[in-house]
Amino acid sequence: MSIPVVSIIIPTFNYGRYISDAIESALKQTYPDIEVIVVDDGSTDNTQQIVKSYPVKYYYQKNQGKAAALNKGVKLSKGDFFLCLDADDKISSEYVSKAVAIMIKNPMVGFVVVGSRVWDEEAGIEDIWIPHKIFSKYGLIGGWEGNVGPSLIRRKAFDSLDMGYDTRLPFHWDLEICFRLLQKGWKMAVIPEPLHWYRLHKGSVNSEFRKDRMLLEKLVEAYMIEECPWIRLYKNFYMLYQITLSRALALILHPVAYFRGIRRKIQIKKFIDEFGDLKMQQEVQRYFREIFLTIDRQIKWSWNQKLSSYYEKRYKVLESMLKNYRLKCELRKHIVKLK
Repeated sequence: MSIPVVSIIIPTFNYGRYISDAIESALKQTYPDIEVIVVDDGSTDNTQQIVKSYPVKYYYQKNQGKAAALNKGVKLSKGDFFLCLDADDKISSEYVSKAVAIMIKNPMVGFVVVGSRVWDEEAGIEDIWIPHKIFSKYGLIGGWEGNVGPSLIRRKAFDSLDMGYDTRLPFHWDLEICFRLLQKGWKMAVIPEPLHWYRLHKGSVNSEFRKDRMLLEKLVEAYMIEECPWIRLYKNFYMLYQITLSRALALILHPVAYFRGIRRKIQIKKFIDEFGDLKMQQEVQRYFREIFLTIDRQIKWSWNQKLSSYYEKRYKVLESMLKNYRLKCELRKHIVKLK
C-alpha cells in the first residue's frame, strides 16, 4: 500500500537570509514521501541562487502577493496533503509524520494545527503557543492566541472550497481558509506540541503591519463575519467561556498558581509605578505586557509541568530585564546630575 505524498509549499519574497532554514527543515522530515516547492513572488535578492542549491522545485512569478503565491504552490503540488511554510520559519522533523498519522486515522479531519515557538528577534524573547485541546474549534474562531500556521491541509478538503487562499486579504490567509474548511463540515485536529518555529522580525508581516494592525484586523474580522455569519456566534460563545468558566477552573483547580500570579502582577505594577517619570513608564510598558502575558499563561498551563517550568523561567528573565532597565534609568539620572 502506497503512502500519501505530502507537499511542503514555501512562498517567499526577498527572504534569502532566512529561506535556508525553512528549506532544510522541510527536507529533514522523517516522513518518507515529501516534495518541497518554493514559490518566489518576485524576489530581487539572492533567493533564487540559494533555493537552486537544494533538491527542491522552484517557481518564479511576478510579485502578486503571498496569497497568490500560496495558490500557485497548491496548484503545482501533487500531494494528498500539503502545508504552507513561511520562508522565515521552520518546522520540526517530526511535524509531517505526526500530522499525517492523524489525517489517515480520521478521514474527516480537514486540517491539523500544531503549537509554535515564537522568537522575537528585536526583543530577544521566545514564547510558546500551544493550541487548545478543549473548544479548539471555538478557540480558532474567537479568541485564538498566535497563529494557526503552518497547518497540514487535506487536498480533498481544500478542493471542496469555492476558492483557494483569498487574495483580497492583507494577512490571515491561513486563518480565513481554516474558517471556510470548518464551514464546509471538515474537522480540525490539534497536536499540542511546539512543532513550528515562528520568527518575528522587522521584515515580517506582523512587523510591517504593526502600526495599523489593529485596524486591519478589525477589517479582516468584519470581512470574515460577513462571509461566515456563524463565526460571530462562536466568537461570542468563546468570549463567554474565557470570562467565566476558564477563570473559574483556574481558580478552583490551581488556586496556588492563581493567587501567586495575582501577587506577582501587583508587585510588578507597584514596581512600574515607582518609575515616576511618565516617559519611562511608557518605555517599560512592553516589559509590563510581556510579564503579565507570561503570568497568565503560567496559570493557564499550571497543570503541565513542562510548560509551567518554561513560563517560570521566562518570567524570571523578563523580571530581570525590567530591573536592569530601571537600574540603567537611575544611573542615567545620576550622570545627568553630576554633569
